[in-house]
Amino acid sequence: MKIYIIAAIHGDELFGLKVLSRLHTYDDQDIRLRVGNLEAIAKHKRYIDSDLNRSFGASEHSNENVIAEDICKEVKDFAPDLVLDLHTSKSNIGKVAIVAKNNTFIEQVAKQLGLDAIVIMPEYLTNTSLIGVLPDISISIELGRNFRSDKLASELAEKIKTLVTHKQNNANSLPKFRVYKQIDKKFSGLGSIQNLKFNKQLGGYPFLAGANTYQDFGGFLAKKLT
Repeated sequence: MKIYIIAAIHGDELFGLKVLSRLHTYDDQDIRLRVGNLEAIAKHKRYIDSDLNRSFGASEHSNENVIAEDICKEVKDFAPDLVLDLHTSKSNIGKVAIVAKNNTFIEQVAKQLGLDAIVIMPEYLTNTSLIGVLPDISISIELGRNFRSDKLASELAEKIKTLVTHKQNNANSLPKFRVYKQIDKKFSGLGSIQNLKFNKQLGGYPFLAGANTYQDFGGFLAKKLT
């Protein structure tokens, strides 16, 4: 299997660079590594002109749109079987696979990478994201606020490397959720909210939710599928 792995699409999410550095030591021709937004990293910013993860196929011309076009060209030339996009979150979500489209292949990969759940995002959020460009083979790995250790970086790198040489098996299914709306920033329980746990007040499963996760809203609400 050929795997394309990108980290730091957001310049303030640096943990994925630890994973890339460990994968670099393998020097495997079936693994292509990419750092997403180098200028944003250097300037300690999330992005320069616009969110890179909302710039794939976007019409406006920006620094991030140019980067997105280059990433798409690189992915097309490499022709991977799997695309992994490494992210981190301020919320307490654990280790989650965010996808634009769910299928058996994605489920098997997520399970073998040791992820806790699969969350399917709506099209209006993914149509200009990297996972939306290649929805059948792409996973955004989102790691919660307590998952930043060197040990985890090494373990994740090893699991990714194992995917190259091992066939996927019919692993047990992971819990699956589908996001359907945003949570109002004024919701009083944001400070203590538990992600992917049923919230009676909201009538659904919060995801990427918390007091400081997003500026304009409190996170997302999802339905549990399995």
